[in-house]
Amino acid sequence: MEALESVGLADRAELRFGTLSGGQQQRVLVARCVAARPRLILLDEPFNGLDQPNREALLSIITDLKEWGVSLIISTHDLVLAQETCEQAALLAGRQIAFGPRDEGPRGPLHRRGLRRSRHHPAAGAAIRGRGGGVTMSGFMTLFSQVLEQLRLAVVNVPGITPLADAPFLFRPLVMVVLLGVVAGVIGVIINLRSAEFSAEAMVHAVFPGIVAGAVYWGINAIIPAASVVAVAAALVLTIVSHRSRRGEASEAGTAVVLTSFFSIGLILSLAKGDMSGQLEALMFGRLLEVTDERLAQAFIVCAIALLLIVATWKEQVAYAFDRTGARASGLRLLALDLALNTAIAAAVVSASTAVGTLLVIGYLVIPGATARILVSRVRSMVAVAIAVGVGGGYLGMLLMTLPETLDKPISPQATVALVMTAILLLAVGVAAARERLRRAVRQARSARPAPAATTVSSGADTGVASDEAAGAEGAVAPMAEGSPA
Repeated sequence: MEALESVGLADRAELRFGTLSGGQQQRVLVARCVAARPRLILLDEPFNGLDQPNREALLSIITDLKEWGVSLIISTHDLVLAQETCEQAALLAGRQIAFGPRDEGPRGPLHRRGLRRSRHHPAAGAAIRGRGGGVTMSGFMTLFSQVLEQLRLAVVNVPGITPLADAPFLFRPLVMVVLLGVVAGVIGVIINLRSAEFSAEAMVHAVFPGIVAGAVYWGINAIIPAASVVAVAAALVLTIVSHRSRRGEASEAGTAVVLTSFFSIGLILSLAKGDMSGQLEALMFGRLLEVTDERLAQAFIVCAIALLLIVATWKEQVAYAFDRTGARASGLRLLALDLALNTAIAAAVVSASTAVGTLLVIGYLVIPGATARILVSRVRSMVAVAIAVGVGGGYLGMLLMTLPETLDKPISPQATVALVMTAILLLAVGVAAARERLRRAVRQARSARPAPAATTVSSGADTGVASDEAAGAEGAVAPMAEGSPA
């Protein structure tokens, strides 16, 4: 009944399917899809044979489905319809004629190409794709999508990247994991030096209500803007709580209260609003392959803010990490430094939430920095190693999806990326342990070596050579300068 209400046919629930009009039958079929709470709906020429009222009703249903976070792939010959409802369009006429973002206005280049082709290919049509929470693409988004596509075409023939650059739906996740690898690598070093892993975990959960609110109230594409607002508030609250705790209260207890309070608010919001498409599961575990151009652009902006905060306070953050008392004595504002770090962590969480989920993003923040700390000791070297681990782990995790052995198996790309980074961490632990055993063996070998005997010089009046007994102890005669005084 809820599904019938969503398509406006609750008053027809008692009628047989065959007695309904063609448009009503189309809407009933959509209701059957909605009842299964799908993540993706495929519609083949859904507007054929519909009168104007039923056409408008079906358009309204498609808009509602997008706002609920349901992805749609629709085949149609109506290019105007494609312009009105889709974010991406593929023009087909026996083969792919064009593919890319929807053009603004009915006279955009994609639309013109479709009209030109349709004159020569009457069967030409458009397969349109709508994503949850569709937002009108601005000029900036059009430019961003074009730059992203040009980048994909530029690297499509690069060995090792070709399997991922061949398809846009794989290239966008690759760009996302590379972006997160760089940002998380830099932030992760400070987290490790500051021993702030628990605070990072608290921030991950504290941002959850903003993620939920964006998803269930305004659509999937509103997750990052809504979560950003909550992230600022969570960073401020966590910073104040942690500083007050240093004056006598338990720091871990205050952080735990922030973690559970914010996360509980997110759960209450999700239960109060409900979820018609199972999208909240994706918020927990992520859907890396569903990254759109719009969400990728939002992630770029938020990650840039995170990097700016860390870079602007880098020297102070390092000094704070190594000597908190000295940093305070030198006049550094520790509260401001904590706020900057917490805000940067929150920004990284927000940018990664739709891709890797709130449960796996902590791995991005902790593993690269921990791996770098194990392998190297200098801060600059730690940053380089952490970025390499973050970017390399993301790349290898995505590459595993394209292997022939994994093509026919359901694999979570975000979980694969997290496991690859974990494997790198374990490998680093093994390398560090082997290196320490080698150093210990070398030190023991040096300590076991007998100390060299002292060389003495004979005081004979007629000779100026080294004592034979002393020379025999080492098996050689110590050289002397000729003509030395007796």
